[in-house]
Amino acid sequence: MNSDLLNSPVLAPEAASCLCALYSQAEQKGHDGSTYRMDATTRITPGQGIAMAELIAQHKPARCLEIGFAYGFSTLFMLGALLKAKPDARLTSMDPWELTAWHGIGLRKVEEAGAKSMHVWMEEFSHFGLPQLLKARERFDFIYIDGDHRFDAIMLDFFYAEKLLGKNGILVFDDYWMPSTKTAISFIDKNYALQRRETACANIVVYQKTAEDERGWWHFEPFAVDQNKGRSTPKR
Repeated sequence: MNSDLLNSPVLAPEAASCLCALYSQAEQKGHDGSTYRMDATTRITPGQGIAMAELIAQHKPARCLEIGFAYGFSTLFMLGALLKAKPDARLTSMDPWELTAWHGIGLRKVEEAGAKSMHVWMEEFSHFGLPQLLKARERFDFIYIDGDHRFDAIMLDFFYAEKLLGKNGILVFDDYWMPSTKTAISFIDKNYALQRRETACANIVVYQKTAEDERGWWHFEPFAVDQNKGRSTPKR
């Protein structure tokens, strides 16, 4: 795995090295300089990370947003791709627990990757932070949703993310194996004009915003969800 990351044409070497350290499952230094043990589940797979990095390499977004930061796995894949494809870009990561539950390990890894100047951390719950960004008239070219995985929270994150996403922007959902995510995606497919894009990773869903939402206030299309799949946690 390490050689695949270090030799990836879409990742900056410094970010790839930090990712290798995280995937090693060795204890990592937090933002306070102390060493902490990481849990074994809070991460994305290398294959998913590379798929996202390839999306960034292809679209070269100038402004990116991720909901969920934690240890910084997805953050480093995104920043690693931006360092090579769009070094003047900016990534905003939103997570209220970064210094508590995750000990600031992600923040430290961003520094070690040499990407601190292009990274912004918002210490906010998404239901507070996303409306703030919208009120400030912020716009993003790439948004990754990987926060609270309950259905209502996913839909709330999507509601604001769709409004924050600029024309032709890319929206990525994590954890498609979960019934809550599948339900949200089924609704979006039937009720929004977002265009689904193919991806080699089965655990993410990728949309592109090709037009603004012009639905009437009365609009609703019924949708069906296959809830017989995705009831167990996938192997990492």
